[in-house]
Amino acid sequence: MYSCNTQELWYPFRPENSPHASAVHRGSLDWIKKFDLNNRSGSRGAARPIEFGLLAARAYPRAERERLQIAADWLSWLFLMDDECDETGIGNDPELLMRIHERLLAVLRGASPAAADHRLVRSLHDLATRMIECESPAWLSRFAGAVEEYFAASRWEARNRQHGVIPSVSDYQAMRMHSGAVFACFELIQLTDRITLPAEVRQHAGVQRLMLLANSVICWCNDIFSVNKESGHRDVHNLVIVLQHERRLSNDEAVREAVAVHDQAVRAFVEQAAALEGSGPEADAELSRYVDCLRCWMRANLDWSSTALRYRQARAVSAGMLASPAAPT
Repeated sequence: MYSCNTQELWYPFRPENSPHASAVHRGSLDWIKKFDLNNRSGSRGAARPIEFGLLAARAYPRAERERLQIAADWLSWLFLMDDECDETGIGNDPELLMRIHERLLAVLRGASPAAADHRLVRSLHDLATRMIECESPAWLSRFAGAVEEYFAASRWEARNRQHGVIPSVSDYQAMRMHSGAVFACFELIQLTDRITLPAEVRQHAGVQRLMLLANSVICWCNDIFSVNKESGHRDVHNLVIVLQHERRLSNDEAVREAVAVHDQAVRAFVEQAAALEGSGPEADAELSRYVDCLRCWMRANLDWSSTALRYRQARAVSAGMLASPAAPT
């Protein structure tokens, strides 16, 4: 078991929550039941807690009820897709994953589902239909592109599992920015909060770096909380595990190093946000709202992970890791 009771994850961001949290949580439970998404073989699947609507409520706290429900159902789909791969062995077969991903992307981009399609395909079609009612085809194309990058990173992980490869720290850090599907979740900010950044602002180097840093913070936090879950599956795709392997660290040393990497990303985000919001033509109201949404996502991920039943078996890792108001030394 990995544990780290003396370190603190640094988060200078205030927690928020949607007034629609309870309703959206119930809505996602109904949506999951409608498409039978929590139906798995084996005891692990039968015991799985469903709390993803509560994460969405923290991550998109100012979203309207209907749009927040789309985000909550997307997060439910995303986590349950990940569990499907983990628990059925699909995540070890890159060729099978490729066929599944091609079908999912086709449906996300407008193809109609067939009667024989898997429940993940039919539920994703439902999401795509609701998304396009709220947003433009251009937005859906960007969202699908981010999902495609997530799928490609999932196949990279599958190839590693197939061949028994433990990736280097640098390779893992690069691919982790896509394997967590965080960029797709950031694309949802336009839908949930009605923030439309002009292309030149969205593609600005400072804005891109800010998104990358926020993504890093979320992924490293997730890895710290979930390391025992991944270790139990004999999955090496976790920052703690690759640091431990490459640098020959003990369990506790590896967790402490991952915490340091995480906190450095938080510091860099704070500095980059201050520079971006404080000067230049890009410093406008819409960009400030967008940056605040990134802060919400990072803090939401911490608060939800701290209490989620999903990571209860990994609580030894997260014990004592509370948000601190002071910067780490």
